[in-house]
Order: sequence, then C-alpha cells, then structure tokens
Amino acid sequence: MTQWEPDAAQGRIFSGGWRESGGGVFAVTSPGDGGAVGTVGIADEHDVEQAGLLAVSAQRGWARASFRARADVLHRAAEALRDIRADVEHLLVRESGSLPTKASHEVGKAIDELVEAASLVTMSQGDVL
Repeated sequence: MTQWEPDAAQGRIFSGGWRESGGGVFAVTSPGDGGAVGTVGIADEHDVEQAGLLAVSAQRGWARASFRARADVLHRAAEALRDIRADVEHLLVRESGSLPTKASHEVGKAIDELVEAASLVTMSQGDVL
C-alpha cells in the first residue's frame, strides 16, 4: 500500500511536496556511531509563511469533509505507518541513538494515536476535551 522513498526527502522540506528549502541543509549524524544518517532542509521565513498559507487552504477542505472522510484519512495514515514500520524504527535508532525496543514502542504508540484520533471524529464537538 505505502510507497516510502526516503531519498526524496534528502536535504529537503515537505511543504506541498518535497522541495528545496530556503534556509540551507543540515547533516544529521547518528549519536551512536557518528555515521551519516542523512540531510534535512532548514526552513527560512518564506518557507514558514508558505507552509502557513498551505495549512490555511487545507483546513478549509478538511472542515468541509465528512467525519467518515476524516476518519478514513487517519486510518490510512495508521496503515501507511504499519507498512513502513520497520524502516521508521530503523531510522529512529540511527537518528536518535534509541534502543530498538524504544523505537518499536514509539512507532506502535503513533499508530495507536492515529487510530484513536480516527474514532474521535464521530464525537460531538462538545464531548471532546
């Protein structure tokens, strides 16, 4: 189901798709062995402004979406994360020096939170705390 291409993200930011950032690139190294993990883009003021505009635009569509459509998006996100779970856990270990068991717990919890959030969209607004 999920196609994950980490190389597409190298040295980039995600804002309406993977793209070059205005603030340059930062090299990420593993605290465990000092090896290269990858590179990330650094957002500048213009990048942040553009991301805000995209978010405002996306919010309008999200607000008009039915609760079923919203829940479906969150369920698909949980399924996508399940599909790439091993890759994400490996990256967490490399990027943060985390133990594999901790990385597994973190990814599992993220999946659980997505599923839980999907169930919240059916609640009346006054019932959500």
